[in-house]
Amino acid sequence: MLRSVRYLNTAVKDSTINDYLKDTLKFIVIPLHHNMNFIYFKHTNDLLNKKSKLIATENWLIQKTIKMWNKLEKSDNKVSQKFVKLMQSLIDKVSIDEKTLMSIPGESYLLKRTKELGPLTSKQYKNSNSPLKIKLIKVYYPSNRISKVDLTNKLTALHQNGLKLHRRRLWQCLIGIPLTFPIILIPIIPNLPGFYLTYRAYCNFKAYLGAKHLKSIMEDELLEYSNLKEYSRLLAQDANVNIDTITRLLEIDELQKFLTTHVTKNEKS
Repeated sequence: MLRSVRYLNTAVKDSTINDYLKDTLKFIVIPLHHNMNFIYFKHTNDLLNKKSKLIATENWLIQKTIKMWNKLEKSDNKVSQKFVKLMQSLIDKVSIDEKTLMSIPGESYLLKRTKELGPLTSKQYKNSNSPLKIKLIKVYYPSNRISKVDLTNKLTALHQNGLKLHRRRLWQCLIGIPLTFPIILIPIIPNLPGFYLTYRAYCNFKAYLGAKHLKSIMEDELLEYSNLKEYSRLLAQDANVNIDTITRLLEIDELQKFLTTHVTKNEKS
């Protein structure tokens, strides 16, 4: 059994929904079913390190992929239609733990929110002459559905298991991609295995960076746990509150499809 990590800020504070909405960088805990909790890292785009060439390259590749994907979705070709359907089913199978880690950008992707000098890049922070204090990152959660100890253990398990699992899976995908190259020589058949392995390599790379960043956050004791009062009250009134209500309250519409798919899949199993 994992031991809970000790933090300087041991008390659990209460926050309102207005506090939550104003916060530009935060973890959100979403109870799904039984003992399953999804943890999501949300941040505003102004905290991204826009000078990073890595981020610029990644955004360029993502836009290219989106255009290609939209073209495949609108295609009348039966092979393309089957490929889109297959890929969507595989995407829907992504675990909630992997989704959590993918939501956490690599440490160099985000600006560090210092109390003295405001947001700084990792390089600026390391090169600063005087020691700077970084603002704590709040973990908003319903305290009547999960305890702080269980939540800490969950976060610890996420980075410990994630570093090992996604490093291994990343290398497996990278080794497998060249093995699919001969399919490119067949003009009628698209290289579906190569496309999928490339996608999975990207996902595992993002999840690995997320696990590494989460480990750094926890080791530096930067988490502050906060019970979100309206959220706790909502879940206390209705233990089976639907995903739409939660995503509207927390303003996380981008997760609605993923969470609905996951809950529906679990109910059928």
